[in-house]
Amino acid sequence: MVESDRRGARFRFGHVIDAACIVAIGGALTVLIRAPGERPGPVHLPALGITIDKEGTRHSRVDQAALERACELMALPAPPELNGIDPVPIERLMGAITSWNETRAVSDLGDMGRVCLALGLHAAALEYFAAAANLAPRSGEWAYLAGVCCQSLAQNDAAQSMLLRARALEPDYPITIARLARLALERGDLDAAERLYHEYVALRPDSLGYAGLGQATLARGDAVAAESFLERAVRSAANDVQAWRLYARALALNGKVDQSQRASAIATSLPEYRGWLTFDPRLKQAHALAQTQQSLENELRVAQMANDIPTALRAAQALLARRPNSPQLKGTLAGLHHLAGDSERARDMIARAIASHPDVAALRLMQAELLLSLSDYPAAATAVDALLRMQPESARAHDLKGRLLFIGGDRTTAIAMLRRSLELDPQADAASIALISMLLEMDRRSEAIAVLRQRVQLNPAADWAREKLRELETQP
Repeated sequence: MVESDRRGARFRFGHVIDAACIVAIGGALTVLIRAPGERPGPVHLPALGITIDKEGTRHSRVDQAALERACELMALPAPPELNGIDPVPIERLMGAITSWNETRAVSDLGDMGRVCLALGLHAAALEYFAAAANLAPRSGEWAYLAGVCCQSLAQNDAAQSMLLRARALEPDYPITIARLARLALERGDLDAAERLYHEYVALRPDSLGYAGLGQATLARGDAVAAESFLERAVRSAANDVQAWRLYARALALNGKVDQSQRASAIATSLPEYRGWLTFDPRLKQAHALAQTQQSLENELRVAQMANDIPTALRAAQALLARRPNSPQLKGTLAGLHHLAGDSERARDMIARAIASHPDVAALRLMQAELLLSLSDYPAAATAVDALLRMQPESARAHDLKGRLLFIGGDRTTAIAMLRRSLELDPQADAASIALISMLLEMDRRSEAIAVLRQRVQLNPAADWAREKLRELETQP
């Protein structure tokens, strides 16, 4: 299962990994590092080249055989295949290898592991983390990250051993507990899973823990308790798609069919599930170090949510440099320039993006929203009509069309367009808010209250709707 020689360390896994294998991997490298007279002089790494495909995307190019020989001289595991990967994280990996050759610092091994982990190269990352864990046996971080790799490789016994070791060294790092709870749940040990999830939420009461408790109680067949846990999950994180899916299942099992369908619709409308990356700070650190596109996407999303426009601009520009022909990124960047106060630049960027990608409806939508915000109503109406021709069932297009009609004085048709928008997308908060505002402006208070009641019923986490409903119902 493990192969090594005196010239270096070159490890290969079989189909099953256990904790003893991990210790052996790290131990073999540790012996080589510490053996007197084994450290070579400076080793020259092959140059990292870059190729660019027809879409403008950059890919790394390296002499893999030469890199493997260099790593062997430096007592490092054989590197993973690096050709064709985004060159930015590969530059980070090569930098850590160069630093290792000069310092033999455990942190360099950890950085190699982090970059590989961020790239999804879990077997390679495990080799680096195992070696770091043996060189720094009192560090819980390397044991934890080795356990993370084992968990990603579905080597659950080894993952549990390494995570238990990490927890003993760092009892206050909560995600270790959540990962152990997940392992217990997957092996069917519901008592252990529930105990661990309760320990987790005591330290960090978020949707990860409540969703885990909900899943465990669902596995027990207790859908009533599961519903309670999962309602807490979606309340603590309204954008947790996994929690909403589980909540929909619990509601269905409890005979609440309409509510289940609404919860399922919310789950469908949410962004793609990001798994542990949403909750694990160390996994986020790995992506940030590697500067993966996934880390930039996460940085962009978080910055947008926090209204941190300078950070969002930097992230969007970095992503566009990686994916220069992405129409979505071009539109996002145009919108960010608008928010930064450079509306003319934004308007020009979105127009040029549409000229390059005339069939991308998302760009038409971005243009319509931008022009509406600039109060250029005729141009906004032209953009919305173009979008409706491309996507006649677009909820957002009906929303924008309704707003423009209301501004233009055709209030009856505007209300009908907003109602149609909510038929197409019952979860659309923006359309709900616009419709309620229009109804109140027209003194149709009872209709606005009816919309708010429906909104609260559709989404229990919509606090704004609940507060507005309370306000209107208490008014004389």
